[in-house]
Amino acid sequence: MPQLSDRALAIMAFAIYHELESGTRVTSVVADDHAGHRADPSGVDELVQHELARRDAEHIAFTE
Repeated sequence: MPQLSDRALAIMAFAIYHELESGTRVTSVVADDHAGHRADPSGVDELVQHELARRDAEHIAFTE
């Protein structure tokens, strides 16, 4: 596992929290809800660089 910045870890922690809360596997999160909440772009870039996630226009999808 690569050393991740706090920004990348925050995105992962957000997904883990929602998975634990819902009891449902979380495979992606919304990148920007257009209500003031968005994933940090540098954190997303880092996850993509380490092949831990893919980014599309609206979502951050976690890889296996």
